[in-house]
Amino acid sequence: MKKNLLKVQKNVTFILILMIFLFLFCFLFYTKVGRNIIIPQAPVNIEITDQDNAIAKRLQEIIPFVNTNDLKYTTAYQKEKITNAQITTEIFLKIAYDHTTVKNQNSFNTYITRLYGGNLFITNKSFNVDGVVNCTFNEKANYDCTANAYHGLTYSLARRITKLNIIDDDYFLNEDVIFYTIAETNNEKIYTIYDDSQYQNKIATFTDQDRKNYAVTDYILAKYKTVINKYQSKLIINNNTYRWQSTERITS
Repeated sequence: MKKNLLKVQKNVTFILILMIFLFLFCFLFYTKVGRNIIIPQAPVNIEITDQDNAIAKRLQEIIPFVNTNDLKYTTAYQKEKITNAQITTEIFLKIAYDHTTVKNQNSFNTYITRLYGGNLFITNKSFNVDGVVNCTFNEKANYDCTANAYHGLTYSLARRITKLNIIDDDYFLNEDVIFYTIAETNNEKIYTIYDDSQYQNKIATFTDQDRKNYAVTDYILAKYKTVINKYQSKLIINNNTYRWQSTERITS
């Protein structure tokens, strides 16, 4: 008799616990209290070391750098930390020119805003940062652009992705960088390697004959490892668009 009574009590207790659980579940699910509950998610923390990773390569394209014909133009790769405010306007305009079909003020500004933010003050001006593409801004808010043969000195760099860290919406792209110039003498290109972004201390020179079948970037990064500079760029994802934030040289 006592065993049956204990069994009944256990069953009643179990049923009461189940009813309380179901009541609380329904209350939370069908009321504002339940709808406002935010279930915490584990933070995203991914490291990618594949140099050919599609996301990493896309992020590298966004970093504001183009070949230039004058060191007065500031690009992303300097010794100190560089943000939007330090990038020369003509660099942004040249990047927009390279990536838009319609060469006018609106299309350029739309592209620049999407990748670099809406807090930039980009004046619409003529530009010719690489000696090749010459764009003149006219009163109709369009650009008249022509490509010319250029045989002067070109400031460039070889870049190689080393890793990409993704932490939630923040993207940190690490690169190996070597600075070099290109000059043309007697229809032959002369490449000069430098130790940093100042382009002052010459390390070595070579020609297209020296590199033979190797691509310029591959040859430089393989042969001149002692002058590799390491940089890290921070980008974020905003409205499904990758947006560049800053680039800085890593010294440690």
